[in-house]
Amino acid sequence: TETILVDNEGVDYDSMQDSPTQNYATINPLTFFEAGRADIENANLSIDSSSDGGWFVDQTQLNQEHFYFEMTLTAAATAGANSGTSVGVTRDFLNSGADRVRWITTDVLTVFGTETTNWAGTTWGAAGDVLGVEYDRANTRVRFFLNGTLEGTVTNAGLADGNFVPLIQNSSSTGSSFLAFNFGQQPFVHRPAGLDDTNNLQTQNMPAAPVQ
Repeated sequence: TETILVDNEGVDYDSMQDSPTQNYATINPLTFFEAGRADIENANLSIDSSSDGGWFVDQTQLNQEHFYFEMTLTAAATAGANSGTSVGVTRDFLNSGADRVRWITTDVLTVFGTETTNWAGTTWGAAGDVLGVEYDRANTRVRFFLNGTLEGTVTNAGLADGNFVPLIQNSSSTGSSFLAFNFGQQPFVHRPAGLDDTNNLQTQNMPAAPVQ
C-alpha cells in the first residue's frame, strides 16, 4: 500500500511563517491576573481554566489599529458563582472595568464599566462555538461575531483612546473555560467580509516603530 500526503490547508495546518519580522500574537502566561488557575498549552494558543482569571495577548508594545481574532470553545463553558467566559478588548493591558469592552457567555456586555444585560439576545458557550472579535480604531468600534454571524457592534469614542489588545477571561469563580485561539496563525473559520491578512495580529501589520 502507498500513503498519499494531501495538503489540506485550513484543516491540517502545522506550519506557518513566524519570524522576528512576522511574529504572531499568542497568549502570554505572564499577564495572568486574579487568583485563578489555568493551563496554557499548544504554543500558548489554548487555555484550560478552572477558576477566575484572565489573559492578554503577548505583544507588549502592540499598537495595531485594526485587527480580528477568533476564540473557539473546545468544550462547553460552565458558569459558576459569578458569570462565565468573556472575550473582548482592553486598553493598555489594564483590567479595570473602565478600560475593557467584553461580551460574556450569559449575554452581558460591559463597555468601560457600563453593563448591559441581554445585549445581543443570544447566549453562547457551547462546545464548538467560534467567537470572532474585530477591533477598529478608526471607526471607534468593536464587532462581536458568533459562528460567523454578527451579533452586535459597540461604538464608543473611548476605543480610540490608548492601545487596545485582546482580552480573554473566565469571570466565574467556580466555572471552567476550555479555549483555543487564532490570531492569524491559521486560516480563520469565519473571517468577516472586508477583512484580510493585514488584520491579523502580527508584527508585520503594526505601525513602524519611531526612530529616536
